[in-house]
Amino acid sequence: KAGPDAANGAAVKLNAANDLTVTEIATNGTALGGNISLTAGDNISLGGNLTATGGTAAGGAVTLNATGTTIAATIIDSTGTGGDSPVIITGTVEGSGGTLTIVANAANVTLAGAIGGNDALALVDITTTGAATLRLGGSITATDIELAAVTSAVVLTGDVTLTSTNNDVDLQLAAAGIDATTAGIEGLAISTGSGDVSLPVVGTTA
Repeated sequence: KAGPDAANGAAVKLNAANDLTVTEIATNGTALGGNISLTAGDNISLGGNLTATGGTAAGGAVTLNATGTTIAATIIDSTGTGGDSPVIITGTVEGSGGTLTIVANAANVTLAGAIGGNDALALVDITTTGAATLRLGGSITATDIELAAVTSAVVLTGDVTLTSTNNDVDLQLAAAGIDATTAGIEGLAISTGSGDVSLPVVGTTA
């Protein structure tokens, strides 16, 4: 577990050539401090929450840069007194029965890889609002996919399938709609079993 260290900007930056195991990290920085950056050559294993607080909106970002990330019950919160900051996950996310909650509010969220592709999660819950953008580059597979708190734009950077187990998928409050990065390239499929699907305008870029 790593905690706040105001004297050093309260930033946490960890790099591993192979695997990286982290239980919990919380920062409380000033100015540009408060960022959490985890990089691994192979896999990041998260046993707890990541809470990043910066003194300005430029601080308090969370970046996970690895081939894959394994979670149990993880909350990633990049909101704080200085403003909301981005959350970026570059690889896949796995965790059989695990839960992933991302709270970025008015900051961007980028999920570049598949979530639950091999081991479905129990819950994926994302909050992005206002002028922010949720970027999805891979599919999400979970018993419950909670996207009703996504009121930002949604942009597909790859083909995406959202798969829940008889639970609703609700993206209707994504005010700017759901768009491909390039017209006619990225696609969206949704499978909810007996669950309902609620969407905003889809494909303004075609």
